[in-house]
Amino acid sequence: MALELWEVPAERLAAILQGEPPGLAIGKVALEDGAESLGVLGEPWLCETGREITRHGGWRAYLASKPAAR
Repeated sequence: MALELWEVPAERLAAILQGEPPGLAIGKVALEDGAESLGVLGEPWLCETGREITRHGGWRAYLASKPAAR
């Protein structure tokens, strides 16, 4: 699965969290190499009711699969 790693200054983290829609939160993510990083996680209720995009391999690939807006 594709992912993006971003370096975010601690003082900006609160602003990012405030801009996330309901159901998304920050939590620990285990990376393939065994390292841990903070990541955006979906609350269980959001995952149960949201659109499943796993088959696309990541958010950017999902967006690229959608028809262009006219």
